[in-house]
Amino acid sequence: MHPFLDKSGLVFFNTQSTVVTSISVNEAVFKEWLDCPQKLCKEDLSKLRTLIDQGFLVESQVSA
Repeated sequence: MHPFLDKSGLVFFNTQSTVVTSISVNEAVFKEWLDCPQKLCKEDLSKLRTLIDQGFLVESQVSA
């Protein structure tokens, strides 16, 4: 996970598939997503789930 230069989003790189993706969420907000996913709206939870499903995050990185 790497922040954009202007801090407006994050880039993710999957080292196994060499796929890159990005989201328009700053790092502080994204860390809140990981710490408390149960408080996310459906759209943000879907984005987080997609990152996990596509191998950019490991489910154990997300708090229960």
